[in-house]
Amino acid sequence: MRTMWLGVGAMLGLTACGEPCGTSRYWLNGGNEVVAYEDCAVPLSFARTYSNAPYVTLNIGSGYDDLEESIELTRALTPGTQVVFLEEHLVADTVIGIDKLAGFGFHDPSATGDFPVEQPLGGGTLSITGGPRGSNDTEWRFSWNVWIGELGEPTPGGFQSHAGEVWIDVQPSVVDWDHDGPWAAPPDAQ
Repeated sequence: MRTMWLGVGAMLGLTACGEPCGTSRYWLNGGNEVVAYEDCAVPLSFARTYSNAPYVTLNIGSGYDDLEESIELTRALTPGTQVVFLEEHLVADTVIGIDKLAGFGFHDPSATGDFPVEQPLGGGTLSITGGPRGSNDTEWRFSWNVWIGELGEPTPGGFQSHAGEVWIDVQPSVVDWDHDGPWAAPPDAQ
């Protein structure tokens, strides 16, 4: 799974100038934070369904409008964040609480490009605020306000925090669901 995320991390440098649709905060050792943005014009977040499991994964992406800064962010932090929920909740005007969400996030809090630290989803909500849009029955409007890790000092927003809202084309994954562990399956999965 980490191999997939490192590829996703490389995508963080592919932002275009546009209006921000979200904010991601990554806390570093010592309590400092790095702030990055979801771009409305070229969203870096994406979602997938799986043929062998009834799950949807929302992978939250962020970067800077400046390509060089985004590449530097990616190299220093190697960040990734994934939120998982049951596909049956992919319905417009649905709010999915923490009792139906799983997930995790990782980044390198030393910002040296070392292998990242992984933390579980700490809390928050994910909403499906619209969709499907027009003739595209796979495009949904996602809104999220989630944090990774525990809230507290010196990282009041947790290990990571993410808030945003953007249209995302939910596509079938080219690989089967094969994740296991305590953070992989939604709590309401049978």
